Amino acid sequence: MTIDWRVWRAPRLDARPFWRRDDPLGHMIPTVVRTRSGHWLRVHYLPGPHGLPTPFGHNSADPDFVLVHGIGVSSRYFVPLAEELSRTGDVYLIDLPGFARLPRPRTPLTIAGFAAALDAIVGQLALDQPVLVGHSMGAQVVTELLAGGENIGHFVDEAGAVLIGPPVNHRERRLLPLVWRFLQSSRHEPSAIRRIAVAAYLSTGPEWFFSVLPHMMNYPIEERIRQVPCPVTILRGEYDAVAPQPWIDLLAANAGTSSADPRAGGWSWAATVRGAAHSVIYDHDDEVYRAVLHLAQHHAPG
Repeated sequence: MTIDWRVWRAPRLDARPFWRRDDPLGHMIPTVVRTRSGHWLRVHYLPGPHGLPTPFGHNSADPDFVLVHGIGVSSRYFVPLAEELSRTGDVYLIDLPGFARLPRPRTPLTIAGFAAALDAIVGQLALDQPVLVGHSMGAQVVTELLAGGENIGHFVDEAGAVLIGPPVNHRERRLLPLVWRFLQSSRHEPSAIRRIAVAAYLSTGPEWFFSVLPHMMNYPIEERIRQVPCPVTILRGEYDAVAPQPWIDLLAANAGTSSADPRAGGWSWAATVRGAAHSVIYDHDDEVYRAVLHLAQHHAPG
């Protein structure tokens, strides 16, 4: 599958307006991508120890990390984790269609639709031992990508996945319980992540958010994760009411059970990060970094 790569390099730091000089994404290389199906995504690239100054090169010395955000937000909240991961490998932060001021598709995308758009990018990047990290709805997108993606199929023998705060508990797939769970979790979130989330939600707009929400609520991740053919680590924050402990235990038990690869189920496990809530990737990025790095170092075949 061919796609239209349009590289928009970030301006030099001292050339930007003063109100954007503290942009945490400003030191990364942004790439806007249009797939053949007409969906726009953005990739922020952060090279690792042996990385090249472009996301199109191939760095076989280091692993690759692909970070996928949740509903209504953008890759901005991944910056602390991305900077830690760049000490080990090349990092790709993905902004999904319709979010982060990207054009909205004419019809709302399902989780499979988001995964297909991401799969088009994965097919063009020269990935090496990729670890895909998905947070919240991004965990669903990563699951669907690995379970049925055409291009990612070339990398699954080397791939691994870290699913963080995956929604939605199959016993509570209704709007009011989901809203209540998010409110419960938000009480334990730091003010910085609240500001990032509010800004992202305003940028996305309520129309796109609420058009995607039903697809997130009804995605059967507990079934699709059975098809994931690589090791999976599932993380949650201690105060993450969106992803309670029994729920992630169920996902870990189901992971890879329908896959022929013995690594899939055998390497999958779940863990809770103490003191964290749903946005564990932001305020407890060091613990998430260690979990991602552990998977990257131990998931390779052989």
